Amino acid sequence: NVLSIAYYASGDYSNALSTFQQNLDRGGPRGPHMALFLAASHAQLGDEESARMHFSDILKQYPGFPSERWLGRWLVDASQLEETLGLMRSHSQAAH
Repeated sequence: NVLSIAYYASGDYSNALSTFQQNLDRGGPRGPHMALFLAASHAQLGDEESARMHFSDILKQYPGFPSERWLGRWLVDASQLEETLGLMRSHSQAAH
């Protein structure tokens, strides 16, 4: 999962998504932290439907998860953090 996040942080969203999916397919850890980057990767690649679905699942399954704080620990580039948070907010609202 760290490799997937590194791909995401470097702007390589396609490899981030692929690596996240491979990890999940192998039974890797699941949870809001991985679902968040999975959803954001879909959004960055223009897969609006998958992004909305994953963001909606995060809100339903983990309503108290501190998404913004958690993302802030991994994304050190302020503009990328704000872009990702914006994607999260817009897709989360669209899912309702």
